[in-house]
Amino acid sequence: MKKMLSNVAVLVFFLFGSVSVQAENSHLRQAIKHTEAAMEAVDARTIAEHAEEARHHATEAKSTDPKDQHILEGLKYLEEAIKESSVYNTDSARQAATDALDKFKQAVGTE
Repeated sequence: MKKMLSNVAVLVFFLFGSVSVQAENSHLRQAIKHTEAAMEAVDARTIAEHAEEARHHATEAKSTDPKDQHILEGLKYLEEAIKESSVYNTDSARQAATDALDKFKQAVGTE
């Protein structure tokens, strides 16, 4: 009986661990999607909107892996994109979004 409970406990541990990794990946995918949209936007307001949404998802992804340097650096670039778009520096905001995208892709291992 003890062995069976032990096996169940291990199974539950791996199941929840797998779910948190999937949630992180889902949030990172959404962060990537919105960061790409920010890069493709033609005006500062739209860049800011997508960068804000990307920041939300990247922050959620970071909560499951708070020491992932790629996510942390990507978040810094998103902050820069939001800041630059707030003063209508569209090209600088777009470049910051591009840099954020590079970091998020590194976090998921696609670059």
